[in-house]
Amino acid sequence: MSGTNEASGLNIHYDLTSERMKALAYERSAKDYYWHDLMIAVAFSTFLEKAQNEPQKPPTLQLLKRQAKTKQDRLTNLPLEVLFQIMEYLDIQTIQALGYLNPLWKEIVSGNRSYKHILTVAPVLLYGLNYTDMASHFTLKQLTDILMEPSCFICGKFGNLVYLPRMSRCCPHCFLLKPELRTIAIVTTGKMYDLPRAWFEARTPCAHPPVSDSTEKITPNGIAISASRKRHLVNEAEAKRLARAHVPHENYIPNNDDYRHLVTVPVPVVDSDGTVHNGLFCKGCRYTDSVLSSSRRAPIRDKLDAHARRDMCFSNTTINAHISGCPEIQQALERCKADGADGRAGQYLDELDGPK
Repeated sequence: MSGTNEASGLNIHYDLTSERMKALAYERSAKDYYWHDLMIAVAFSTFLEKAQNEPQKPPTLQLLKRQAKTKQDRLTNLPLEVLFQIMEYLDIQTIQALGYLNPLWKEIVSGNRSYKHILTVAPVLLYGLNYTDMASHFTLKQLTDILMEPSCFICGKFGNLVYLPRMSRCCPHCFLLKPELRTIAIVTTGKMYDLPRAWFEARTPCAHPPVSDSTEKITPNGIAISASRKRHLVNEAEAKRLARAHVPHENYIPNNDDYRHLVTVPVPVVDSDGTVHNGLFCKGCRYTDSVLSSSRRAPIRDKLDAHARRDMCFSNTTINAHISGCPEIQQALERCKADGADGRAGQYLDELDGPK
């Protein structure tokens, strides 16, 4: 069973799946990935409200007539199909700036199907790029391609996260543990190789998320303005690759700060047929991890395996195969069947695992 998002005008099918799968699987929220600084509730809700209230109409005959009368802007005299093809290779910051240029360009940007598709399916991706000042590094085509890419670039499994400095998809397990995603301050690498910050910013995409604690700036007329400082972050592996020709200082010991949670956002996967996969997790694996984590006698290897299983992410089509083979799920089904409540296995696991 599937539903269609008719309000957006796009042919996007949200797989509602079976009741059994919805009861035994769950989707993670932002707080489960420790995005305390990135997921600012007020700013993100304002962004969503503005995006949803923005008129998302396809090009009409009136737009074509207005375009034909425009003589000052040579670019708008091109056919709309050519303009949309050019916009595929423009960065997101430029496309958003064009939308504020004049009413004509606002309609052209709103009528771009690729941009409207991203704004409808993954608005948090656009918000994350604007929040980290990385919208000028990636084109509309790159964002469209990452929506269609389902595999983690490290392990190859299904991933529901996007690491912004590389515009690459990753799974929750690799996001928490893999060194390829380690994100550090540019000043740390700069001190190690004695290179200025501008040297790295000119060679690789760098993120600039604001610091959570803001400072108050008093203007001459007495008005207080909240001025947030910004971090300057870079992928450690990429920074070392760029600076490999330089000899690092022998006595310099970098700190262990890792800011990967500030530059990673949850982005669904969209199939060619329009099905949206937000990423599902098994309740049985979550329950097993909570039991082993609270046990003092459980071996460390078993705890690590349980952590890895808890962070395994599945699409709407692959979660059924995992649920069928999960031992904790099967035990819960057997217990509920013995109690005469065959359909309450998911609720049974929630009650055992406690509120999430």
